[in-house]
Amino acid sequence: MNTVIEQALSNMTIEEKIILVEDIWDTIAASKETSNLTDVQIKDLEQREEHYKQNPGTALSWDSYRSELEKE
Repeated sequence: MNTVIEQALSNMTIEEKIILVEDIWDTIAASKETSNLTDVQIKDLEQREEHYKQNPGTALSWDSYRSELEKE
């Protein structure tokens, strides 16, 4: 990693680092660059997100899901 970046990060609080990461993620999400996803995959993800927003109680945590997978 660039030492200038390392220096800047070392002077930031955890909260500031989290905000920075969220800001970076937002710029990636808003990027006009094409993804490797097909239109069908994008539509499926959008439908899943809408279902989650309408039924948030149906979602499983990663730990719950992993536990279910390990039972099989």
